[in-house]
Amino acid sequence: MSVPSDRDDLLAELRAPVSPVTAPEAATAQRARVVQRMRELQSRAAARRASRKRWFKRIGPAVALAALSSVAAAAWLSSNGASEAIAPQVPAPPPSPPSRNASVPEPQSPPAPVVEDAPRSAELAPAPGRRRPAPRGSVAPAQASTLAEENALLTRALASSRSGNDVAAVGLHDALIARYPRSPLARNAELERLRALSRLGNAAATRAAARRYLAKYPDGMGADEARRLALDPG
Repeated sequence: MSVPSDRDDLLAELRAPVSPVTAPEAATAQRARVVQRMRELQSRAAARRASRKRWFKRIGPAVALAALSSVAAAAWLSSNGASEAIAPQVPAPPPSPPSRNASVPEPQSPPAPVVEDAPRSAELAPAPGRRRPAPRGSVAPAQASTLAEENALLTRALASSRSGNDVAAVGLHDALIARYPRSPLARNAELERLRALSRLGNAAATRAAARRYLAKYPDGMGADEARRLALDPG
């Protein structure tokens, strides 16, 4: 918080409401007080300006000396850096050749190879011509190589059904079932093909597709729907 100065007091006094003056003597006295305060304020401001000038005169040489010192230091650093950069590099002397009297180490014979016991897996290896059964849950290499194409066909078929193009969806499902009849996606393709034929309104094709699904997957997730469409395709 700033300390109120004489200027603030004078402004507050000037802004204060003027009380009515009943006598000329009172108005003259009030005007004299205001003039006196203004003169005091002017004299104090002049004293402050004079003190500031004296302060600048005292501190001016010190500031100039500090500036000259910084400039000299920067020039010294730049000159030293340039001299170090220009200084030539003296190459290191070449290594001295080995003396003739130095003893030459005798060559050592390599260590004899250590024969370890044959791994136990070699004892349990199956006989030639006999295949070891694949673990459960593993995917055959041939099936894994075609899984991407199978997924692509099923994805395109489902996208065609969502866009209302059931004719294209039926064709894509047929292609997936014909190319990869043992694919794990064939069951979904059969069910989605049945639903697409039902939406197309082809009663005969819907009944045939429903019977084929029940023949392949009697306990599939769409068995109840297939039985209903086999009896009433509409």
